[in-house]
Amino acid sequence: MRKDNKSVNFFNPLDRKEFDHGSFGVIYENSDGTLTKVMRFDNTSPYVILKIRELNLKNFYHVLEIKSNTIKPTTKEYLQAYRMDKILREDVDLLEDNNYLISNIRILINSFNTLTDNYILVNDLHEDNIIINKDGMHMIDCETYRYYPEYQVEQIKEYNLRKLRELLYDVLSVRLNRKCRLGFLKQVRLKELFDNPDLEEILKILEPYSSVMEYVKKKK
Repeated sequence: MRKDNKSVNFFNPLDRKEFDHGSFGVIYENSDGTLTKVMRFDNTSPYVILKIRELNLKNFYHVLEIKSNTIKPTTKEYLQAYRMDKILREDVDLLEDNNYLISNIRILINSFNTLTDNYILVNDLHEDNIIINKDGMHMIDCETYRYYPEYQVEQIKEYNLRKLRELLYDVLSVRLNRKCRLGFLKQVRLKELFDNPDLEEILKILEPYSSVMEYVKKKK
């Protein structure tokens, strides 16, 4: 370990059980119930993950510490591994509970706006990178987000909120398709709703309804 990087702890994946894996890294389960993600490639700066930890964003996973993979030499330039809280997926019917859905989307909007204020662009947003349970909708795998201080805040805001809107549509559309395999008109109504570029306006449209299902069925 390099003497100038004492705050980084070693992690040896060879003595841990694999919990999950993806394109950017492999996740291992630790004996204390936390998880450690080991990056596959040396192409990710640790700045963003450290900044997200500092911001303590609501509805984002908690990064506990940065680690060094003992199989690779330690560097300051690239993120190698980090330890995080384990968040488990649960069966939450997003299509039937607008109170849960709207409150969690508003929390995410606020957190995404905080990212924007810190010149951070989101990246790699898809259904596998949002964990939904009774406690909320939690964004994970944020090490792929990027820091762009040279961009205008309004540019970043438009991009980040558009990506969040696209993610939410995908999450709801997949669930609607599972529930109503022949519900073509319901899918069209959902798509029309999320074609609106203003997420707050989308929430205002949904608020009079008890659920997304009621909206796509009736559409007042």
